[in-house]
Amino acid sequence: MISDPDSKWMKYVNSLLDEIDPHVVKMHVLNAGYQAGFYGFSKTSEFAKEHSYRIPWIILMDPTSACNQHCKGCWSAEYGHKISLSYEDLDSIVTQGEELGIFFYMMTGGEPLIRKADIIRLAEKHNRSFFYAFTNGTLVDNAFCKEMKRLGNISLALSVEGFEEQNDFRRGEGCFNKDMKAMDLLKENGLVFGTSTICP
Repeated sequence: MISDPDSKWMKYVNSLLDEIDPHVVKMHVLNAGYQAGFYGFSKTSEFAKEHSYRIPWIILMDPTSACNQHCKGCWSAEYGHKISLSYEDLDSIVTQGEELGIFFYMMTGGEPLIRKADIIRLAEKHNRSFFYAFTNGTLVDNAFCKEMKRLGNISLALSVEGFEEQNDFRRGEGCFNKDMKAMDLLKENGLVFGTSTICP
């Protein structure tokens, strides 16, 4: 990779170094890399030796089943929109997880960003852990991006069904452009983000 400065991987690495906020890079390396990947893995491996079974390196949790969208085929809009974990339950899950050596928390839903304030509170308290949320992107705003940048241990995957026609057919008119706006805000703030894409 290093021997070819024009390779796609070198361009990608240089782009990350140029565009991502230094504090965000540091927190991603420390939390997702060291805490979750190295320290957490060694701690869960010790647990496995002692108890003869492995525990997961990641916890997947749904802060809420509520969603601000009504996408075709989604269970949340139909019957799951009233169930939420309290902040105390979320905090307890992360606290217990960290004691076991789990430092990576993936959030789905519903739409997890309905609980933005609690996610920020959780990430601030558990600043050695890493939080990754799958979102429809419509609730990403500049204030939330500023908090993500300040903390450095939250990252998002924005759900996109394909290009505008396919995406908006399922998710509703204007959703594709809201996703693009969210990506612009995330990029402007020097944040790491990804996409979750299902194309027909």
